[in-house]
Amino acid sequence: MTSRKWRLSTRLRVALTAAAGSAVVLVVGTAWFIGQLQDEADAKVFEIAQQKAHAVAVTLETANDVPGRLPELGSLGPWEVVDKDTGRRVASFPPACTAHPDVPFLAMLAKESPPYRVTLPQTAPGDIAANCYTAGTYPLDRDLQVAQVTINDSEYTVYAGERLDAGTHEPVATARATAWTTVPIGVVLIAVVAWLSVRRALRPVNAIRFEVADITSEGLRRRVPVPRTGDELSLLAETMNDMLTRLDRSTQRQRQFVADSSHELRGPLATLRTRLEVLLTYPDRMNWQEVCTKSMSDVERLQSLVSDLMLLARLEDKHANTRQLVDLSALVADEAADRPVITDVRSSVTVQGNPTHLRRMLRNLLDNAERHAASRTTVTLAVSTGQAVLTVTDDGAGIPEPDRERVFDRFVRLDEARTRDRGGSGLGLAIAREIAREHGGTLKIAPSDVGAVLVATIPQAGQ
Repeated sequence: MTSRKWRLSTRLRVALTAAAGSAVVLVVGTAWFIGQLQDEADAKVFEIAQQKAHAVAVTLETANDVPGRLPELGSLGPWEVVDKDTGRRVASFPPACTAHPDVPFLAMLAKESPPYRVTLPQTAPGDIAANCYTAGTYPLDRDLQVAQVTINDSEYTVYAGERLDAGTHEPVATARATAWTTVPIGVVLIAVVAWLSVRRALRPVNAIRFEVADITSEGLRRRVPVPRTGDELSLLAETMNDMLTRLDRSTQRQRQFVADSSHELRGPLATLRTRLEVLLTYPDRMNWQEVCTKSMSDVERLQSLVSDLMLLARLEDKHANTRQLVDLSALVADEAADRPVITDVRSSVTVQGNPTHLRRMLRNLLDNAERHAASRTTVTLAVSTGQAVLTVTDDGAGIPEPDRERVFDRFVRLDEARTRDRGGSGLGLAIAREIAREHGGTLKIAPSDVGAVLVATIPQAGQ
């Protein structure tokens, strides 16, 4: 694992990336620019060479195409007149050397490197260039542009050369020298600007980080500052504030749940302890069988409450629930068989879900309806737009409209004394709604003039 002290910061990584990218761009751009300057210089020199060759060709034409009548034309620099048929030099300036009087040196250069720009190597004694040119008036020891011209179907070809002297190379040399200085400076400046820019851009991130570091479970109502930039950092801050809001709500629900659970457990435990203490203190005055019976009832209530709490915890763990095809019609018929309820069930209504949880949802709804019904409880199962619709109706007092959502909260009892006496824990409807949501459905209370109508919808299998 890489040590933390060797990790590059975001600012440094961005600065290095900007420096590397700018270096590539500047180097490539500078090389292209210098190449353009070099090509322009070559073109100018080649144009001069063409003009010289043309001047020699015109003079040759004036001399009736007789090379021996050509003047020296020394002011034109090195030139040659070559016989097309034999390929021999018949006239030149500087004059032909005695060692190789007919070797067309410029023609040889022209053939070797189109468009006739060559760099002459250092010559040794005995070489053609050493014997014929480098010791002459126009030493060919520099870059050379060679042009050829033929006029009016002459039997001769004229070659003329022009050297790339220091003046020609000066713009290119100046550009190269400038590049060696400006490119590194430019790369460094771009890296510094990138580093400073990223540092400024990351200031809101640091502010968010410091604020989040100070937030604890006791201070989830605090929020991180939202930059006014309207960019990704603003979206990040808003998303973190939304997350803190959800965490705050979840924490509040958890604390309320723990408080309610403690309250619900404290009552039966206190009652159970009181009975046992009285029995131990006055063993002769208490009916121990009656005390044990009542204590067993309290234990069963505690066991039921703990089971409900564990089921709620499992329902919140979405990954722990298994799914399979469940025949909801058979489930309703089986659960209603031992109850005094009226059923209206459509056959073959299947859903994808957990059969144990679905049975628990149905049982809780029926228990709630029977607990509050005056004389009749009805269960209806139908299909509507790809949804299995389970409706449980009772003819009791009903649920007031302001309380139709509150009854699904945990440990809520609209008639607490009556519900406690009848064995309700205050978790039945909360568990039923969580099971419906677990299966991608809903559980709501429908408006009704008489009694309560609880409607659960669950997607059919394959929908």
